[in-house]
Amino acid sequence: MDIKKFSNRIAFVACASVLLAGCQSELPASAWSKATEDMLVRQQLQKLVLCPFFSGRRTLHVMSIGDIKNDTTLVADDNIAFIKSQIVSELTNSGVVMVSTAKDGRIDPSNGGNAVAPTLRLYGKLIQRDSRNSNRDLQHEFILELSIVDLATGIRIWSNKSVAGILERGK
Repeated sequence: MDIKKFSNRIAFVACASVLLAGCQSELPASAWSKATEDMLVRQQLQKLVLCPFFSGRRTLHVMSIGDIKNDTTLVADDNIAFIKSQIVSELTNSGVVMVSTAKDGRIDPSNGGNAVAPTLRLYGKLIQRDSRNSNRDLQHEFILELSIVDLATGIRIWSNKSVAGILERGK
C-alpha cells in the first residue's frame, strides 16, 4: 500500500470518528445530580404543603404513594425510588397527611387488624426535555409533575410541576 493511500485512509477514519462522536444518542450522566433531585422534590413539597386543600383542615388524610414514572434518559430508576422515599419521609414528618404503607388499606391478617384505608393517592412522573441554545450548548430540562387524587371521588385535588434546567456548555 502506498503512503498516500494510507494517509488518506487515516484521515478518513479520523474524520468519520469525529463526525460519529457528535451523533451519539447517549447523553452524559453528569447532567442529573443529587442537588437537582433535592431541588425538584423540595419545590414540590413546599407547594403541596401550602395547598388550600390541606390548610385549615382538622381532618388528617391518609395518603398512599403511587408510581412516579421515569420519562428520562439520564435518570436511573433507583433515583426515582429515592425521590419517592424523600417524598414519603417529608410528607410523614410534615403533619399534612399520614402516609399509608398498607396496600389498599389492609395489612396481613396474621397481625390481627386492619390499617386505615388511604383517602388520597399521590402519583407523578419525571420528564426530560433536551434542546440547544443559540451557542449550541446542550440544555437539559427536568420536570417533576406530581398529582393528588381523592380516592373516593376520583377528583384530582392538587397538581403541580417543578422544573430544573441544566446547561452543558460545549457539549
